[in-house]
Amino acid sequence: MPRTPRRRLPTNRSGPLAAGLLLVLGTVGCGDASTPATPPTATFRDSAGVTLVDNPAEAAAPLPWSVGDAPSLRIGVLEGPEAEQFSLVRDSYRLPDGRIAVADMRAGEVRFFWPDGTHETTWGRSGEGPGEFRGPTRIVPWDGDSLAVWDDPLRRLSVFDASGSFARSIPFTGLDGGLRLRFEGRMGNGDLVATVSDFLGSDLESGRIRPGLRGVVMGPGGEVKTELGTVPGREGLLELGEGSVMVYGLPFARRGVAAAVGARVVLAATDRWTLSLHRPDGTVERIVRVALPPEPVTPDAVDAFVEHAVGQATEGARPSLRRALERAPAPDSMPAFEALLPAPDGGFWVQAFRPAHQEGPRRWLVFDPEGRLLGSVVTPAGFVVHQLGADFILGTTTDELGVPRVELRPLRR
Repeated sequence: MPRTPRRRLPTNRSGPLAAGLLLVLGTVGCGDASTPATPPTATFRDSAGVTLVDNPAEAAAPLPWSVGDAPSLRIGVLEGPEAEQFSLVRDSYRLPDGRIAVADMRAGEVRFFWPDGTHETTWGRSGEGPGEFRGPTRIVPWDGDSLAVWDDPLRRLSVFDASGSFARSIPFTGLDGGLRLRFEGRMGNGDLVATVSDFLGSDLESGRIRPGLRGVVMGPGGEVKTELGTVPGREGLLELGEGSVMVYGLPFARRGVAAAVGARVVLAATDRWTLSLHRPDGTVERIVRVALPPEPVTPDAVDAFVEHAVGQATEGARPSLRRALERAPAPDSMPAFEALLPAPDGGFWVQAFRPAHQEGPRRWLVFDPEGRLLGSVVTPAGFVVHQLGADFILGTTTDELGVPRVELRPLRR
């Protein structure tokens, strides 16, 4: 499998970045002078061996932190070096030495870039053989300097050593076939976390559906070790036709989420601010709650959702999509949140829900390892976060021409 030759990482990183890369010039403020010196504190109590952590709504006030409003590094071009032309980036990961790995799902490759943004090497290619990908969507650190890449269509992890040589594949076994399987990350003890959408069965009827989402802990070899339980999964609208089955997204659909956070797994439904933290053996260690009220769904919000969704569809699909969405039932309230990421300190960030048709910055609630809400941070509009670092945030943006770009932004605490 061909790879671009490696070159030594430069030792002097104090000079300016290579031409064409952006230097940080400003920041988006995430706090102000009104931020309380002593923020409201969470209350902790025991309930049958489970710690309940209740955070007041006031604890979601802005933190005195800032995220760069201009990236310190940007990779991705419309025209230029082929390695910098991305098609569908699902994940990116910054290595301890400063290199950045990018998983391009459509290209079936993982591309590596030096800290100055120049291309270093490419792992894999499109295919189903050893070390090949059909759709790489997740990059996770492995033992030593190795990395593992999750392939969503092939339902397997591929492990590569630090030189880019393929080491082995880890297929996820012991799960029923034909189900929606998603890899959610690797725990501190080496176990793997996945979620599985429950099968709807054969007696299907048109209407609103919400299959359950099961959390599963798997061993390093992909074998099932523990079932974490089930939360309500993604809502949808099922329409049965003559020889056809269509599933449409509902306005403000709620779903289930999971993430590996240090030595624990967070499993939750996005309906409200309630998150369960599980130990590796599956038992619930603590339940974290925030006293934020749900935002109601108004008729104007539904209309805006429909117009946005129809506008994103292809022209031929718009009439049927509009009819389906206009008949679709909407929930009484918006989801509370929509994404969850582990933080390097053992805590986690949760992205508050914001409808897709509403542009603007995104708000994240920051929790410490005990589940205490520290406050909130705002990330720039259109910036999809992939990785949280101690002093950086890595993610992607898409420009007005639809060109995906990987961006590294500083995080100042």
